[in-house]
Amino acid sequence: MKKLRLIFVGGFLGAGKTTLLWKLAEYISKKGLKTSLITNDQAPALVDSMLLTSKGLNVQEVSGSCFCCNFNGLTDAIKNAGEDCDVIIAEPVGSCVDLYATIIHPLRQRYGDNISVAPLSVLADPVRLKPIVEKSNADLSASTAYIYNKQLEESDIILVNKIDTLLPAKTEALVAQTAQKYTNAKVLPFSALTCEGLENWAETVLTTDAEIRRSIHVNYVTYAKGEADLGWLNGIVKITGKNADWDELIGKILDRLGKTFIQNKCTIAHLKMLGINGDKVVTGSITGENTRTALNGSAGKGDELMLTINARIDASPSKLADMALDVLDKILSDKYSNKVKEWNYFQPGAPQPTYRVSVKKTKTNTYVVSD
Repeated sequence: MKKLRLIFVGGFLGAGKTTLLWKLAEYISKKGLKTSLITNDQAPALVDSMLLTSKGLNVQEVSGSCFCCNFNGLTDAIKNAGEDCDVIIAEPVGSCVDLYATIIHPLRQRYGDNISVAPLSVLADPVRLKPIVEKSNADLSASTAYIYNKQLEESDIILVNKIDTLLPAKTEALVAQTAQKYTNAKVLPFSALTCEGLENWAETVLTTDAEIRRSIHVNYVTYAKGEADLGWLNGIVKITGKNADWDELIGKILDRLGKTFIQNKCTIAHLKMLGINGDKVVTGSITGENTRTALNGSAGKGDELMLTINARIDASPSKLADMALDVLDKILSDKYSNKVKEWNYFQPGAPQPTYRVSVKKTKTNTYVVSD
């Protein structure tokens, strides 16, 4: 019986995972294999799911908690992907860690006859990766930086993304630094945008199985604090205006939100927006200070836009929500009308995995697996 291939792509908020999932799905489909994707977030109204669905991909969403705390939700999504599916690409929450112990090992224990799991890949943005490698917290709190570091520590493959933004010498140096610190991982230069390195990596995760390996040590108190240091906002707003230039408007909202957070000394872990006008889609994002990316795609002009905002900011949820609403009110008040369809703001609760499988190496170099 053919096994379903399961590929997990982790990485911190803003690393570029959604673009990578789209490009990997395209690559796999061209090989004649049927592909589905599973996205994950602490609340509904997820930009990633909407964007990937707009590309015509089969997308399942597990919302309300991370994969590890909703293992049954993950397995239900796998089943819903379809019996004839060949490959599933799954994107855990960007602040999630301890994936081997809470997801990969439990999947193998319970579904190993039907599922094969690829090596764990973790995507890293060079802007934040370099300080972390150099033992700094980047622009994150110490607890949130701990999560970032642990994600890299447990990875099998680290993809140093966005090398299209770096000079070759800087790419080479960063890859070497990363490999020196995270010795258990294969470190590869990569660009999800240009697809540089895609084929080599894709063939690896399609043909190689994750090894049985030691579970990393994770301090769950620090882990919980790292997630709770960020305020989370997932919102959907319906905006109406006469023959409005939606790309211009979204660029203005994105810029104003970014400046507002920075002026209020609120670190931007990730700010992501998606606008849909009929079948036209535009996205934009900010990761950290002064890192606004150009808008991707175009929503064109029209009379109605559905705007989705996902923000992960170092601020209390209520402050985050108030700042975002204030920006929207100031920008939209003169020329547009708007109606908030969803507005979820919160701090994630402490992670409580459904399962945690401990794998330890013995003196005889064998592995002992226990719940």
